[in-house]
Amino acid sequence: MRTKGFILLIALIGILIYIGGQNPELLQESIPISNDRSMETAYEPDTQTLTYPQVHVLDPEYDDKPTQSQILPPGYSISSAYSYGEPFRKNTGMLTMTITNTGNNEIYVYGYGIRPASGNGIYDFESGYLIPPKEEKELGYACFDVPDKTTIKPEPFIKIMAISESGKWHDYGMQYFDAIEIETRAAATEVNPQYSYNPAYLFDKINSLVNSSDPQVRSKAAKAAKEYPGKYNIHQVCALYDNLIEDVDYISDPRGSDYWVGPGETLEIGAGDCDDYAITMASLVEAIGGTSRIYLTDTHAYAAVYIGTDEDIDRISGAIEQYYGCVPVYYATDKYGCWLLLDPTAGMYAGSLPVETAPTENGWTYTRNTNVTVIDIAAR
Repeated sequence: MRTKGFILLIALIGILIYIGGQNPELLQESIPISNDRSMETAYEPDTQTLTYPQVHVLDPEYDDKPTQSQILPPGYSISSAYSYGEPFRKNTGMLTMTITNTGNNEIYVYGYGIRPASGNGIYDFESGYLIPPKEEKELGYACFDVPDKTTIKPEPFIKIMAISESGKWHDYGMQYFDAIEIETRAAATEVNPQYSYNPAYLFDKINSLVNSSDPQVRSKAAKAAKEYPGKYNIHQVCALYDNLIEDVDYISDPRGSDYWVGPGETLEIGAGDCDDYAITMASLVEAIGGTSRIYLTDTHAYAAVYIGTDEDIDRISGAIEQYYGCVPVYYATDKYGCWLLLDPTAGMYAGSLPVETAPTENGWTYTRNTNVTVIDIAAR
């Protein structure tokens, strides 16, 4: 379209990226867990030594919103990419949205969200980012209710401004992308696995490998502490989780072996399997003053961090949403309190679900019957 000698160029290009972290075919492993459930517990945590993270107010690092001063639109060109996990029907779905400025003028994105296929309402989230030409920005998570349908077609949108050659801004308001077709999974049926706690043969092995004093662990812990300074807090945990995903790639053990290593080796080579991730994650949590444990199923391993009692859940969940955006937060509960789930091999964020689990109406469940062995990391 040509108007008074200027060309309006608007390109909305959607790119889908499926983050199907929960891929049992890729991540299943043989975890050496004894079937002798009569073995006595080797360790009982002392409630006086359990530490839980503080919550600090995290102000969004948004750029100042420009003032609209131009009526005629200057044009812009962008592409969008989405990452999402498999949504379960009658539960909460979520995706992340990344915007790339493919044009020649600066843009400002001050909101994003989802419009469901039904057209009833929108899920609207705040942002505030200046994006120069040829650069990209992840806006954050958007969450939405998943209907009881096999396929959904949510429409992502952004709220965008663009600058003209004369340095004046035009507000385009809400701009929609093409709908995304996403297959959903049926609501999960709850199962009741058999739990055991701290059998000596695994308690000793794992506690000998978890090492919060390893130089590489200390270096990673210090980096997270500098990003979110102060006493031990939940945003440090989130930063450690994200950094571990960035720094370590998933790789299976050699065929016919189950090779468990300490966190230093995992961080040095930048690769490991699920037990390596779990041991390293627990070591990092311990290095910043947290209390960690590791869950072992028949085919998987993942870590968790103590976050207090039921009374602390709302403030912890709120702080995690401050950090990531709109996300459901999952945790396990026992007689000691609540444990935030940390599985970098499957999850998109700290507090997302591990491999072979699924959300339910009141929480989460394993997707098949399995033995679960809980290994607490002893205070040193």
